[in-house]
Amino acid sequence: MTPCNKGVLFLALSLIPVSAIILLVLQPDSAELAWKLKKGQVLKYRVSGTYSGTSIDGKVDTPVNIEVVNYLSVLDVNSEGLATIFRSDKGPMTMATLLEHNLISHRNTYSMNKRGQVIHNKSAYIRELRQSIESIQDDVFKQILEETENVNTDQFEALQGLEDFLLPEGRVRPGKEWSISAVLSNGIGQYRKTHRYRLRSLQGGMADIWMELEQKFIPGSETEFGVTMQAQQQQILTREATFSISNGVLMDFRQERTNIFTYSEKTYTTHAITRRTLIGE
Repeated sequence: MTPCNKGVLFLALSLIPVSAIILLVLQPDSAELAWKLKKGQVLKYRVSGTYSGTSIDGKVDTPVNIEVVNYLSVLDVNSEGLATIFRSDKGPMTMATLLEHNLISHRNTYSMNKRGQVIHNKSAYIRELRQSIESIQDDVFKQILEETENVNTDQFEALQGLEDFLLPEGRVRPGKEWSISAVLSNGIGQYRKTHRYRLRSLQGGMADIWMELEQKFIPGSETEFGVTMQAQQQQILTREATFSISNGVLMDFRQERTNIFTYSEKTYTTHAITRRTLIGE
């Protein structure tokens, strides 16, 4: 390298801020992403959403906007990092308060492991499902629901599992991919839905994660309704999140979901954009 080229190189390096150089040097090439919740911790999230769609007759529905604040109160964390959480929009909750008001078995109480997989209160769901069945006046419809109670419960668990935002196992580098899938049934037939994740970057102590849905219809699972009405269903789902590596909490989460339902040459669509941002601990 000639003296002239060396001078240009040193000049270029001198123009780079010291903080940027330090950040570049300290930037991890891999990280372990895991929730690090503590008993008594309260995560305060601002949740906003926009919902729109079209009716069967083609009319455009009036968009609906919402904004609420959710409090995730960490009631307990066991030795393996499994946290018991109560979700509320009324404010922080404690175990003593929930026991006092007999809310510990409420559906808003759930457990979550370090990867973000949620264990929902299935007994609460079954109890509410049975109460709904008992209130039905139509004996034939009531019998159908009673006979399919176990199927409905399995579908509830599968559906709720796809609502989780799943973190990867072990240390990962940008570009790493992982997935989770489930088979769901509806009035048309069965679909295998797979959520495919990818770690886009590790920067500034944050992990940038992207997720998209892959949906495939299972051949031979068509229902009479689907065949007769020539019905089709399509869902487009994407999620992106910013996760704090050191604090082990979700900082920002954005989801965009579009459902397209077609039958007898008519189409109904729904479109929803939701965002959850941490605003306090």
